[in-house]
Amino acid sequence: MFCSGGLTNSVKKEKFKYFVFLLIGLFICFTSSIIKASPLVLPISVFEKMPNLHLFDAGRCPNVAEVDLQNNQSLLELIIICSAFKEAGVEIVFDFKPTRDYLRIINNVHTAVVIMPGFTVWENDIDRNLLYVTEPIIDRKEFVKGLYTRVNNSKTLGITNKEQLKNFVVAANPNWTHDNQEIACSGLKTNKGLFGPIVMARMVYAERADFLLFPFFASDDLSGFLDGSLLTPLVGMKIVFSESLHFVVSKEHPQGELFYTLLEKGIFLLKKKGYIREVYSRLGFFNEKVSSWQDVGCIDKK
Repeated sequence: MFCSGGLTNSVKKEKFKYFVFLLIGLFICFTSSIIKASPLVLPISVFEKMPNLHLFDAGRCPNVAEVDLQNNQSLLELIIICSAFKEAGVEIVFDFKPTRDYLRIINNVHTAVVIMPGFTVWENDIDRNLLYVTEPIIDRKEFVKGLYTRVNNSKTLGITNKEQLKNFVVAANPNWTHDNQEIACSGLKTNKGLFGPIVMARMVYAERADFLLFPFFASDDLSGFLDGSLLTPLVGMKIVFSESLHFVVSKEHPQGELFYTLLEKGIFLLKKKGYIREVYSRLGFFNEKVSSWQDVGCIDKK
């Protein structure tokens, strides 16, 4: 009788355990389906007055082939970010946090005000104690800028060697340390202020500067417009940057690791497809036309 009673209790316990496991399994399946169905909200810093953010409304991820990028690298990189998450199998909704400048944006990521910036960050600007870091989006010596000037400016377009650059002025931003290092090596004089590329282009046309540094346009002759200002490069000369560019994610934010894992997975898959190189090429990156041009920046590159 004792044994029979013990067996009955044992069977009851096993049935109860089975029932509990069944409930747990159903709960996991239910919550997983909710997570898959619900988009993840991503607090992300972008520059103030960033154009075309409406393209990402309600979790949309635009097709880069259908977007007028307006030579805007940051807009392209936002599309890469949302495409990476999409490739990783999740839908995200950007919660944009417009911020004045690069250094403030990086600080906001460090302090978990946002999860990540909406653009790539220079390798040497990254504090790996505070940030998760993706594989290089643009590798070392792949980021190149031209010396852009006004069309039909015979003085600037007549330059034939690096030594002559010391007689000319380039518009520069004091916070852009990587540009400034290369400018110092080039010999160019500077007119510095908290300028963005559009203001720099206007300065060139107002003859307050002779050049601005800007990534090569994708046009046949490498010329292009910045807010209505037609610019053309000094043929035969370029600036090559030694550092790589990466996306970064806050380690301090409670969701940082989750977003980093998904982002890194998506980037891996996009690179495997050749997507990242292809979309950057739309802005003129990796341009074979300038491969033999002289690098007039710093010589001792890594």
